[in-house]
Amino acid sequence: MSDAEEGGEGEEGEEKKEEPAAPKPPSEVQIKLAEQGKYVAGKLDLIFSTLLKIEGDIVKVHETIIAGDEAIKKEFNDKLSFLSNRVLTIEKERAEEKAVAEAARRAALGLPPEEIDPFEKFNKLHTDLAGLVRSNPSMLDNAVVKLEETLSSLGPGEVPPEEASEAPAEEAAEA
Repeated sequence: MSDAEEGGEGEEGEEKKEEPAAPKPPSEVQIKLAEQGKYVAGKLDLIFSTLLKIEGDIVKVHETIIAGDEAIKKEFNDKLSFLSNRVLTIEKERAEEKAVAEAARRAALGLPPEEIDPFEKFNKLHTDLAGLVRSNPSMLDNAVVKLEETLSSLGPGEVPPEEASEAPAEEAAEA
């Protein structure tokens, strides 16, 4: 009997394994949760797409600001260069007027004309131009031209102060 019972139980166990379990129908709670999940997923998709649109708008605004900033900087630098050049021209004209007035005054008083030391003129111009270039790097080309003009006005045989101070040192080294 025990064999028959065991065999019978085995057959019943096998029958249970062979029968597919029928899926349980979803309960009302599961249905409501699924509906709410779909609703939330739809809202999240909408929020995500809105955020992407906003990000695109922010990028466009940022690019516009950068382009405007660059245009403003260019316009500012152009105006600053113009004004700097104008100031230099006015200062040069005033210096020339003062020199002419001083020469006329000295002539009226019967004094000999005042000689301008070219090295002093070079040093002053060099200092002024260095300050100008530090405050406005775009003026470097103008500064180079001014220095070249000053060097050419020193005359032949004259050397700027820096080269003059190096010459005795070189002569001493050679001796």
